[in-house]
Amino acid sequence: MQQDVTDTAGEVSTSSLHVICVVDSASEDGGASQTALSTAVELARRGVTVTLFTGLGPVSSLLFGIHNLRVICLNQKHILHNSNRIEAATQGLWNFEAAACLRRVLGSSPRGRTVIHIHTWQKCLSNSVLSEAVASRLPTVITAHGFELACPIGSLFRPDTNAACNLRPMSAACASCNCDPRNYGHKLWRLTRQFIQVRITDPPGAIDAVVVGSRSAGDRLYPYLPKGSQLHVIPPAIEMDAPPSVEPPSDDAPLCFVGRFSKEKGAHLWARAARTLDIPTVFIGDGPMRAELESLCPSARFTGWLPFEEVHRHIRESRGIVFPSICLETYGRTVAEAAALGRGAIVADACAAAELVADGETGFHFRTGNVDSLCDKARQFLSLGTAAHFGAAAFRRYWDDPSTLEMYGNRILTLYNKLLDQRNRVNEV
Repeated sequence: MQQDVTDTAGEVSTSSLHVICVVDSASEDGGASQTALSTAVELARRGVTVTLFTGLGPVSSLLFGIHNLRVICLNQKHILHNSNRIEAATQGLWNFEAAACLRRVLGSSPRGRTVIHIHTWQKCLSNSVLSEAVASRLPTVITAHGFELACPIGSLFRPDTNAACNLRPMSAACASCNCDPRNYGHKLWRLTRQFIQVRITDPPGAIDAVVVGSRSAGDRLYPYLPKGSQLHVIPPAIEMDAPPSVEPPSDDAPLCFVGRFSKEKGAHLWARAARTLDIPTVFIGDGPMRAELESLCPSARFTGWLPFEEVHRHIRESRGIVFPSICLETYGRTVAEAAALGRGAIVADACAAAELVADGETGFHFRTGNVDSLCDKARQFLSLGTAAHFGAAAFRRYWDDPSTLEMYGNRILTLYNKLLDQRNRVNEV
């Protein structure tokens, strides 16, 4: 049965609590890392003893000088950036150094007061950290920033068909499908990694709870959760204060795309639509499709990856954002950030970000993967006064129930205390 703690923010205890936060990177190199690092800092500032266990450096300046926060960074290589492919393949299946180090950390952690929270592990740390967490018998939480708990590729997306995948993960049909963006040999390696992961997490009670950012992602993941684990919907925090007011966009301001330039993110759909409509647009990000996007929409501006403050500035200076993802997504952080800044959005109707947009009120939904539908909604969005109206409505809707770091911290602490109480009661029997 699906459980939901999104509206739970009562009394939370931080006294004597120890949280071991596990994430591949010690830098804010994506939404998952940003959530993990900012949560670790927020908990430490509340008096929780936090150990941040990471594999990839450098260590973000965000983590310096924080009382109650200990950072362990192994300074290893990302498996995709290791030129020794045999070494990378071995590390990706089982990172022996990470396992040994985490085992020592867990062995010295106080029982009855320690929770393990795992965010990412497939870029560097590997399934070995899952194994150590399960073996420790400490309460363990996994935040599903993608669909790695179900899908060997991690996205439930098929590049060969340009559509969401409807095959049952790890079935014979899944195993025979060549859906890896590299080659089928790499798919076989991913299947091996997934088989190891399932063997670790499948025993009843191995993983206490799985956190997702949206209900639609939870619904999709629920059939594949580790046995006995609870599912909790907790949207990730958006780290900004409410602006005192929102300036309406100018009529010649661009629309923005923010994200990775890859097939599943649908940037190519917006490039075609923007060229067809001949409207100003800004692409913020980078990825393997950049050259194709520049060819599809030569009038667009491409900024590359930017600091979050600069991304927010571009959103404020736009008429809104376009989120054309073909894959399912687990949330839609940039859509929430745009709403917090007073900008509406045009989103694909089949992805999780559609939950963040009231269709016809704070933006539009368009038919996923359909350029004609995207063009139609973009024309309506850009009609006189519509973008300003949607932006103001999105701003009000977001700040009526904001996903602030304080609220996110309350919800996570409520979950930790609940799991500790459950585990301690079982141990007393």
